[in-house]
Amino acid sequence: MKRMTFALAMTLGAVLTIGCQNPQRGPGAAAPDPVPLSQYPKIAVIEDMHKHIVASPPIVTAEPDRPMRVSVPIRWTKDSDKAIDYRFEFFDAGGRMLQPDPGWRYTQLPPRAQVQLDGSATDTSAADWRLIIRPARSQN
Repeated sequence: MKRMTFALAMTLGAVLTIGCQNPQRGPGAAAPDPVPLSQYPKIAVIEDMHKHIVASPPIVTAEPDRPMRVSVPIRWTKDSDKAIDYRFEFFDAGGRMLQPDPGWRYTQLPPRAQVQLDGSATDTSAADWRLIIRPARSQN
């Protein structure tokens, strides 16, 4: 009985000592992004696909009374089809995303042929845009 009481007291003491030595801490801070927002690519290709996707200059239509529209000609440079997901993100003049979750669109890229990826802002306050391309996660 004495041994059990002694063991319980030692365990409780150890727990209290450890608890006192580890004060509550917040989460770690994020490191600063080495790519300034002004230099982030307009057409961002995720994963190793950037080696095989090429883009021609985008066609941007921005009129004061109409939502911004963007059309980006891209080409898959390999000899086989490639399934991709893509999405356009639109930003206001302050750099804030206008539609927080624009959703992904699915398409197939034929080998070596150029296709147009098109996107439109949801309102007239769009001042900037970005296209994100990634390997397809699922066929929609």
